[in-house]
Amino acid sequence: MSGRLDDDLMDRFVEFTVRVLHVVGQLDADHRPKRIVDQLTGSGTSPGAQIHEASEALSRADFVKSLGWAAKELSETRYWLTVIAQMEWIPASRLDPLIQESRELLKILKAMIVRTRANTKKKAKT
Repeated sequence: MSGRLDDDLMDRFVEFTVRVLHVVGQLDADHRPKRIVDQLTGSGTSPGAQIHEASEALSRADFVKSLGWAAKELSETRYWLTVIAQMEWIPASRLDPLIQESRELLKILKAMIVRTRANTKKKAKT
């Protein structure tokens, strides 16, 4: 572990990105709207990049900022995956585990943000 974050968590984000890119590849091969493909590509790959940036952050503020961006992008990704499932472009049974992973990763990020902010306040009082 070279940064602030555990390698297992970092690996989960890489795996999440790869899984999203497989969905993107299927959507593209099926000639689904390019705008949706591009939106999912952007939002689905950003959390991994943001979490890697957070891991190497030089300050707590930068750490929280990167985690916050990753959380927002995870939420957007979940939105697009839900729309895609409801459109029946890809079976919900294939997308549900990915949607669930986005929820779990989001919970982890939110907990990290809350904990870091609380620790920052404690440190400021001392």
